[in-house]
Amino acid sequence: MNEKIEAYQKQSAELTAWLTSPDKLDRSRIDARKQALQQQAKDIAELKQQLEQQKSTLLASGSGPNIELLEPAVTVTRGIPAIQFSSGERSKRLVGRIDAIKGLSKLMLNDKAIKVDSDGRFETDVSLQGDETLVQIVATDKRNQSSNLNLRLLAGDNQAQTSYPSSNANDIKRPGDIQFGKFYALIIGNNDYGAYAPLKTPIADAKSVELLLRERYGFKTKLLINANRHAIMSAFNELNQKLTDQDNLLIYYAGHGEIDAKSQTAYWLPVDAEVGNSANWISSQSITEFIGIMPAKHIMVVADSCYSGALTGSAIAKLPDGMDEAKRERWLKAMNARKARTVLTSGGVKPVMDQGGGDHSVFANAFLKVLRGNKRIIEDYDIFRDVANQVRTSASRGGFEQTPQYAPLQHAGHEGSPFFFVPEA
Repeated sequence: MNEKIEAYQKQSAELTAWLTSPDKLDRSRIDARKQALQQQAKDIAELKQQLEQQKSTLLASGSGPNIELLEPAVTVTRGIPAIQFSSGERSKRLVGRIDAIKGLSKLMLNDKAIKVDSDGRFETDVSLQGDETLVQIVATDKRNQSSNLNLRLLAGDNQAQTSYPSSNANDIKRPGDIQFGKFYALIIGNNDYGAYAPLKTPIADAKSVELLLRERYGFKTKLLINANRHAIMSAFNELNQKLTDQDNLLIYYAGHGEIDAKSQTAYWLPVDAEVGNSANWISSQSITEFIGIMPAKHIMVVADSCYSGALTGSAIAKLPDGMDEAKRERWLKAMNARKARTVLTSGGVKPVMDQGGGDHSVFANAFLKVLRGNKRIIEDYDIFRDVANQVRTSASRGGFEQTPQYAPLQHAGHEGSPFFFVPEA
């Protein structure tokens, strides 16, 4: 990227010299240079995005030696950092470096000793086991102080990805006699964890979503930043007391997520979550149970965390396209009378990226972009397909596969209606 930036600056300076020269301008030469510079600027922007999405160096946690992973590129996720590999690969080479000021005593990878050269560099091959292989590197110095670095090696999905048609969100006349009720939103953004690695974008995601929903769509919002389990569950209880059967509720969660390998239960992790102890975790079953008893007519969960796809379980409920205005109004009235319990997640039952969308995650960036550009009453499925297309494209630029999911929320009383977003006039 530095080489491209240097070349761009040199050629840009040459163009400036041509334009300010007293000699006659060669218009074709100038136009060709402008086009070349535009392409170079695009290439540089994509490289910057890749650097943002993939961290080639990771620092370990702990009071012992520093552990740096140099190769391959690692994607920072809302869980354990991940390395993706092709489904045909059987092993992955890891290259790293140890900085042990007090002298290195031992370096272990999954409880097996690995060699370190005189410069602190190590190389080792890790056998891949199925779709996901957990790796733990532990470095111990001569004071018996240790640091560890945890990684997940994930198999990529070689299947062709579905591309969804655009929602074609043109201006549509607002039906005058449909009462959608009040809109509420609980928005949670967790960056700073006591026992887990800090995240960079959830708070920015949550603040931007809160502002957009409140100012553009008229939601009454509650924003929780770095929330512990008590704060989150208290907010659920408050909503249960406040909501009526004419109201609408959106729950947005951005933060760490985990999954129980045996039960395949997904969890949201409050900032007071402990590693290996689910006492303070919030399970997908708990979320579903709360939503199932809430009186609100339409409820939607938007989850941007690892393994959030475990919240879904049914096929996508496709909504009708191509209706004229009169049919659409009749359809809106019919759906508005039914309950909605739907979920939009940033990925499947896999880790998802923490960055890649500027100041936001790739998912939050796409979600915000779709809602900002919308000018009509739009359903959750239309939002899903536009967001899904954008997320897959953005994530793939960094060599990462991420596919958002949308479905009715399991066992929560869904009656076939979508969740509606109604922009204020």
